[in-house]
Amino acid sequence: MDLMLSEKEEFMQEHLVVWLQSCLNQPNRLNVYEDLIDGTLLYEVLLLIDPEPLYHAIVPGQNDPLIRIQNINCILKNIKMLYEEELGQVILTMPDCLRLGREPCSKSSFEDMKLLLLLLLGCAVQCPNKESFIERIKTLPIESQHALVHYIKQITESQQIVIMQENAEQLTTDLMISHIR
Repeated sequence: MDLMLSEKEEFMQEHLVVWLQSCLNQPNRLNVYEDLIDGTLLYEVLLLIDPEPLYHAIVPGQNDPLIRIQNINCILKNIKMLYEEELGQVILTMPDCLRLGREPCSKSSFEDMKLLLLLLLGCAVQCPNKESFIERIKTLPIESQHALVHYIKQITESQQIVIMQENAEQLTTDLMISHIR
């Protein structure tokens, strides 16, 4: 159990979590992993990116796997729509909302949550009010700033997670087959 606790604590030190916390009106509401997993704080940041999302079914309830699944699914649908409709991009790799809901503390779920935060960051730095998000990033410790720049490049330059429609022709056959698998 101590191993699991240290993994959760380690995850909460992740630069993406530090960024998310900096976006919240009350950053002290995000102290432990359990504060993150029900999706309400993620949705709060999503509303800063898109004040009028299409899907609104967020309900607090971190102890209920079904509510977690519903919340994460709602957030992912909004993120997917933002990428496709607003940014003209296609998400190639999506987090598993069922795993996040049912097994939020598994190693795979930590990776899924990291991907979810990465996709949210990608929306934030490309949305119409991106300047406010970029200014927030500039207030973070220099180590976090550098890590976030790396993450932003993963979204905007790499074709592993998100691809811009104009770059679709440049997608290699190997990469396409990898994503299909």
